[in-house]
Amino acid sequence: MRARPGLATWVLAGLIGCAPSSFDVDHEARGEHAIYNGTLTSGYPGTVGLVNGGNNIFCTGTLIHPWVVLTASHCLDGNNGGFLNVLFGDSIWEGGQQVTVGREVLHPDWQQNDGAGTAYDVALLRLSQAAPVDPTPFRTAPMTNNLFGAPVTMVGFGRSNDNDFEGQKREVQSPLQWLDEDFFVAAGGQGGGCFGDSGGSAFVDGQVAGIMHAVSTCGEDTIMVRVDAHVDDFIQPFLDETDELLANQPEPEAQPEPEAQPEPEAQPEPEPAPDDPPDSGCPVGGSFAAVLLPGLWLGRLRRRR
Repeated sequence: MRARPGLATWVLAGLIGCAPSSFDVDHEARGEHAIYNGTLTSGYPGTVGLVNGGNNIFCTGTLIHPWVVLTASHCLDGNNGGFLNVLFGDSIWEGGQQVTVGREVLHPDWQQNDGAGTAYDVALLRLSQAAPVDPTPFRTAPMTNNLFGAPVTMVGFGRSNDNDFEGQKREVQSPLQWLDEDFFVAAGGQGGGCFGDSGGSAFVDGQVAGIMHAVSTCGEDTIMVRVDAHVDDFIQPFLDETDELLANQPEPEAQPEPEAQPEPEAQPEPEPAPDDPPDSGCPVGGSFAAVLLPGLWLGRLRRRR
């Protein structure tokens, strides 16, 4: 593999500009750019925004398991178990669903100010509930030199050029131009990552192969930590642990079925109403008066005679 002179210095310089000292640091202090020459996208549902207590997206991540998000360790330095949500959607301003993070784990060998330690800029977030979208496939096979020139699609939630921090998902594609055992680099000039895109998805051949780590200059060469370099020692053990925890969760207690209600007793059929009297030619309700009064009148008439 080709060596690139000065990589440790280059990586470190990029990190100084994009690593937050705390989750509530003013976004203006983190830089003025994002994915340059990128376009808004509604694809890549597994690429998510990391949201702090101020409801701002400060970094990006990738869902690689129904309960686990992959991101960069430098995004989480200084959090110390503070508030952290994951946004599923295309924009912090237009809907989407936020899920609370239950646990965050930085790679144990990560050291922000150590040239060797920066190769471990990998972190995992376990969600408090299953994600509302399907996981994104991630690369497990080793990357090789035959990938030189292959397109790298970078997806993240950063600023658009010099505009205000927007928190919208964008994508840009650049060719892979350099590779070693820890990192690979997508060539700048056609677009690249910057502040707010840290921890974001770098796709090669349809799989997440890299975690956006640092840049030489915003929009120029973008450095990615190789995902395949951390599968066996860090990523897969965490996924296995998550599956084991889920498998051992107690089943919810079965609710008793409601008691059967007794059938209502059969009610006796009502007696049939008596038949109406035969029609006498008298008004209904006035038959008695119609018969009695003429009889009284006839009796008086006979007495007068």
